[in-house]
Amino acid sequence: MQLHKDKDPPESRPVVADSRNSIRIAFLRRNIPAKTVDEITASLSKSTQCQYNSALKSWFDHCKENNLDAFEPDTTSVLSYITKEYEKGAKYGSINSTRCALSLISKNDRSRPQYLQIR
Repeated sequence: MQLHKDKDPPESRPVVADSRNSIRIAFLRRNIPAKTVDEITASLSKSTQCQYNSALKSWFDHCKENNLDAFEPDTTSVLSYITKEYEKGAKYGSINSTRCALSLISKNDRSRPQYLQIR
C-alpha cells in the first residue's frame, strides 16, 4: 500500500490506522519536509505509538462513519467524539491519549482550542 504525500482528499487514498503512518500523512499534508517528518515519527516511543494506534483507529472509524476529514476536524466534531468516547466508558488516560493524538494529526488549529492543547 502506497501512501500519497500530496493533499488528496481523504476518500481518495487509504487511511492507515497505524499511528506512525497517520502522523506522517498529517505532517506531509502540512508541507513539512519528508526528512523532518521521518525524524519526528522516529522520535515517537513504542508505547506512545501503541496508545495512539487505538485512539486513531477509533477516530478514523468515526470520521469515516460521519464523512469527516480526520486531519482537519472542526472543534465541535472533536468534542462530540471525545464526549462519545467518555459516554462509552473511556477513562481519563484514554481520553487524554485521544486528545493528544488528535492534536498531533490535526492540521486545523481551530480544532485545537486552548482546552485541547497539550500542556
